[in-house]
Amino acid sequence: MSTNPSLETSPSTAPHENLILGLAMAGGLGILLIIIGFLLGVLNPTLSSSIVGLTVLAGLLFLIGAIIAWAAVVRPFDHFDDINVPQYHGHEHHGRARP
Repeated sequence: MSTNPSLETSPSTAPHENLILGLAMAGGLGILLIIIGFLLGVLNPTLSSSIVGLTVLAGLLFLIGAIIAWAAVVRPFDHFDDINVPQYHGHEHHGRARP
């Protein structure tokens, strides 16, 4: 059994940016469906309440699903910065220039 190191996951492996973008769009779609459901209920009061309720419920499920999936992929509770530990920022601090 051979292992491919590119397929192994480690805590330092960042999730792909397109996956995070897709989850953000799914959450945005959920918010959009909730707003559309509320607008349908306000603008057309004769519309069946089940249509409005299902639209809002679908939006809520999209939003909650996207938040849970984002938390599972990004794992923000495992990867957080400690403000007391300095991090390398790409520049070295050199002493005074020699004359």
